[in-house]
Amino acid sequence: MANLSALMGSVLAGTDAHVYVKDSSFHFVYGNAAVARTLHTTPEQMIGKADVDFVDKESASPFREADQRVLATGEPEVLLTEIVVNGERLAFEDRKFPVQLPDGSQGVGGIAFLRRDQ
Repeated sequence: MANLSALMGSVLAGTDAHVYVKDSSFHFVYGNAAVARTLHTTPEQMIGKADVDFVDKESASPFREADQRVLATGEPEVLLTEIVVNGERLAFEDRKFPVQLPDGSQGVGGIAFLRRDQ
């Protein structure tokens, strides 16, 4: 099992997909290197922070609303959205889904891809 954990850590660190997990208060409990690079931070500095700590409120609002729906319904959701980070507009396809956190509480996981059709 330790080998699988190390392998998954390597995959998550190496992918350009944005992979993250948030708790029920919508604070990051995990964000991989791709998310951190986009938000101009580190994975460690993301922990305990919310979307609005990295992007403007207008950009963060659709994320929060989708996260709330996923927690309320227990159903996955696909969000097509744009954010502005340091003046740069980025378009994403964000696949959100419910996850059970190690403490047994519910959270929201996500895998987001930069949309190239913009």
